[in-house]
Amino acid sequence: MSSLFRSDDDAILWVGYADFLTTLVILFFVVAVVVARQAVHPASGFVTGTVRDAGTRAPLPGCEVAFGSEKSTRLGDEGGFSFEMAGLTASVRNSLDATCEGYARRIEIVDLAPDHTTTIDLLLDQDKALGVRPLVLSGDALFDPGSARLKPQAIEAILDIGRKLNLQPNEVILVAGHTDDKPFPKGSGRDNWVLSGERASSAARVLTDPNYGLRLPACQVSIMGFGPSRPVEAVHATDPPNEIDRKRARNRRIEFTRLSGANLLSGNCAEP
Repeated sequence: MSSLFRSDDDAILWVGYADFLTTLVILFFVVAVVVARQAVHPASGFVTGTVRDAGTRAPLPGCEVAFGSEKSTRLGDEGGFSFEMAGLTASVRNSLDATCEGYARRIEIVDLAPDHTTTIDLLLDQDKALGVRPLVLSGDALFDPGSARLKPQAIEAILDIGRKLNLQPNEVILVAGHTDDKPFPKGSGRDNWVLSGERASSAARVLTDPNYGLRLPACQVSIMGFGPSRPVEAVHATDPPNEIDRKRARNRRIEFTRLSGANLLSGNCAEP
């Protein structure tokens, strides 16, 4: 026995210790290899599909589709769309939002996975609104900033809208208020959702108040306030300041839509 070990027991102890260290080194490399193989590298996920009429399944050209916070894209004659989301390391859930002239808006939730293409058809139902689009007045033309009090020149503009809609006895005008996404200062006690309803109410009153001359029955005029939830153009943090101002000005608006009132009116509609 070498003089390195004082006894056979010492030799056995050192051999066992060496085997233990060797085992630890092997385990370390095995774990490192497994972790390296399981490491997830960022990849792209894709969503593709077609916007179709829910009844005929025919493709709808000229629609606009947005995916999550991405800017909307206008579709070609075949109604097809395709979006890419880069940098995915796991599955994510996002929304597809489709709008098409003469059809009800459609929002569909889709799951997107790295290195995977999700294919989905967006089926749109025809809109029940009479007329293709609502008539729109700029909020800035009707109101001062943050106010629901109509400017003097706004009265005739609203009356002109009422005359153009030519409301029939079985129809209803929906007056919808929309604001931009800029919040009121904290502590002001003001809110865009409330403001949008107040502005819609002010515009609707012009249509129904006998003092303004049009005298539409109040039960044929409905109001809704959508706040900043339905922008004409979404505002993005990366937009230049002048672009943000332009978009917000477009989003501040009052919309007037003529609807079939057969299933909206109950009882007799009393004269004002």
